[in-house]
Amino acid sequence: MVCGGRQMAVGVAEAMTRMLEPLGLSHQLLKAEGRYVEDVY
Repeated sequence: MVCGGRQMAVGVAEAMTRMLEPLGLSHQLLKAEGRYVEDVY
């Protein structure tokens, strides 16, 4: 769960992309599965 400003969410998504890429995953995939949720403003 990511909660906060939109700019922060962009940074978190970028970091998640770098961490998940070697595993063959993406934050978009986790989002589609309901495992990554954003509540941003």
